[in-house]
Amino acid sequence: MSAGLRCTLCGAAPEDAGAWRCSCGGPFHLAFAGEAPLESVEPERAGLWRYRRALPPLPPGEIITLGEGMTPLVPARLEGRDLLLKCDFCNPTGSWKDRGWTVAVSHLRSRGVARVVEDSSGNAGASLAAYGARAGMEVTVFVPHDSPAMKRRQIEAYGAQVVRVEGGRDAVASACLEAAHDRFYAGHAWNPHFLAGPRTLAWELVEQMGGQAPAAVCVPVGQGGLLLGLAHGFADLVAAGSLDRAPRLVAVQSAAFAPLVEGWRRLAGTAPGPGAAPGAPELAAMVAAGPPAVRGGDTLADAIRTPRPVRYGEVLAALAGSRGVAVAVEDDVISRAGHALGRAGFDAEPTSAAAAAGALLALAEGSLHAGDGPVVVVLTGHGLKGAA
Repeated sequence: MSAGLRCTLCGAAPEDAGAWRCSCGGPFHLAFAGEAPLESVEPERAGLWRYRRALPPLPPGEIITLGEGMTPLVPARLEGRDLLLKCDFCNPTGSWKDRGWTVAVSHLRSRGVARVVEDSSGNAGASLAAYGARAGMEVTVFVPHDSPAMKRRQIEAYGAQVVRVEGGRDAVASACLEAAHDRFYAGHAWNPHFLAGPRTLAWELVEQMGGQAPAAVCVPVGQGGLLLGLAHGFADLVAAGSLDRAPRLVAVQSAAFAPLVEGWRRLAGTAPGPGAAPGAPELAAMVAAGPPAVRGGDTLADAIRTPRPVRYGEVLAALAGSRGVAVAVEDDVISRAGHALGRAGFDAEPTSAAAAAGALLALAEGSLHAGDGPVVVVLTGHGLKGAA
């Protein structure tokens, strides 16, 4: 990978160009010196590649794109609350994952990678299959045995091979890694180039809001890549002087799979006072302890059934840095939010409905305040993906 990679745990650079994680087991972070996002926009380019000069550099002609990005931002009233809905299910494959794979697949093709494997609950696999097809790659996706049929069908529609695995996400990841001995493991949770893509969501929001930031952005969290991309993207805008302060980030998880919510609750309890951020030593201790155990079981939000997020510490740090909130929602609350979205004209998959449910819960409980400014909910996947 790039010379700008460093391990998030030990700080070491990759030992070889094909490494997807550090020898210590930690994920890599990609440091790159892009231009100021809103000052380097190329308006003649469509979608998120209008920010090309702010993204990791690529050789000329290596961009693999399907026209992703610049998705609608639409006001809606749900259960008596005014929200802004960022319709990222309008991306080409119906999910936000296109933001990550257009960047990551472009990088992989520039390196000559031709065969890749990925483990996914469905959306990341479908997106990689599409962009891999566009790049002429051979793609194999390992999915949970009970992943939605429409997601498996979508992966196969792009010419990729689907391998169903019995057991939870850990079993799926293990099976995928066993098959990666002669292919590149593209793993979206580990891939630092993938994480560069969702930075563009933060940049788009500020552009679409006339140069202003929302008060908060609510996203569903499994591995946490979207939340991390937003955190980095808003940090880019603050560093460039485009914003004075980044918005609060709200991590929403299913109550059945909520390690980050439980970790955040424990971490927030160490803060010196109301509204204060936890300190660095407390954060380090929480990360060293690892993700708490999850309740497990079935959940409507199949895309965020993640018991042990790869970047657990990074997500907790991003929440702390944004004065954030972490919320767990039960399936009945997710279902009610999905119904409210439908009545407002939005067909979102249950994982997206979880983000809306979390926003409504945070507003009702007072951890978010409507008077602070607009609250954005990212609709990450289209409802048709959950069809039988």
